[in-house]
Amino acid sequence: MRNFSVIWTFLKLKIRKITTLIKKIFSKEVVIFLIFLLISIFFWVLQSLQSVTDFELTVPITYSKIPDSLVISSGLPDEFKVTLRDRGTLMYYYYKHLKDLSLHIDPMEWYRGEGVNKIPSGTLETRIRYKLRSSTQLLSINPDTISILFVEKAVKRVPVSLRQNVRLAPQFMMIGNPVITPSSIIVYASQGRLNKIDSIDTDLLEIMELSDTATYKINLKPVKGVRFSQNSVKVSFQVEEFTERSIMVPVKGYGFPLDEDLLSFPSKVRLSFFVGLSKYSEVNENDFQVSVFYDKLIESKDKMQKLVVTKFPAWVQNIRVQPEEVDCLIERK
Repeated sequence: MRNFSVIWTFLKLKIRKITTLIKKIFSKEVVIFLIFLLISIFFWVLQSLQSVTDFELTVPITYSKIPDSLVISSGLPDEFKVTLRDRGTLMYYYYKHLKDLSLHIDPMEWYRGEGVNKIPSGTLETRIRYKLRSSTQLLSINPDTISILFVEKAVKRVPVSLRQNVRLAPQFMMIGNPVITPSSIIVYASQGRLNKIDSIDTDLLEIMELSDTATYKINLKPVKGVRFSQNSVKVSFQVEEFTERSIMVPVKGYGFPLDEDLLSFPSKVRLSFFVGLSKYSEVNENDFQVSVFYDKLIESKDKMQKLVVTKFPAWVQNIRVQPEEVDCLIERK
């Protein structure tokens, strides 16, 4: 209890000292000085806003779309700088309403055929002055001239190439290849650039644990100086659950002359594969062909030949042959 009393006495002493210090800092004289200082700053700012000054603004530019048969190969500025002179109050107004000063330009107004066409400084100046207050002086524009290099484009239809990182959920398989709609698009570019384009890539499509049939819209990857007939395509995946199935398939000769035939031991082999549940009952031995190649059999000194699956449906996967090799003889008819 005694310790608590000592601590409390110490705290009261410190609080009293702090209170005294604050009163000294915020004495009557100091408060009066601060008030007059704030009034002086206010009048100084007010006077500054009323005085005439020069100031620079960055003004955005937007452009109308040009026809697909043309391309602008020179880079167009997306902004320009203007130097204005007026009262400070209007400077604040222009900064606050900067979007109202933005210019929209239709490049086709200056199209005079293939080559360099220029938007003169007088045109830009006239359009900017139209957006300014009558008291505002326009001192400078940078850039004061916009050069537009028009190039007439050639046309070419090219295939769309899908960039994908698609992972299927366990026990699911993709039926066939992804279907891209449309599978090709029309591109417009200069002939030189067009000659180097064989396909147009999509953005990377990433899907984790795909377990159902689905369609996705995906953008095409932009190419500088090239315009597309459309900027996106649709990609469809047909997915279903699979199971394993096995069937017996006869071994046949591939590339044999008409007067010769293949004798293999065994004459039939087992094929094991993954098949979607919807096709499980439809698949049969006629959907497959397991072959021995005549030229390899002739060239080889070994009668044991490796089997090759030369025919199979697109909707089966992971085909395995048992046995992988058979003993072969050539029979004359």
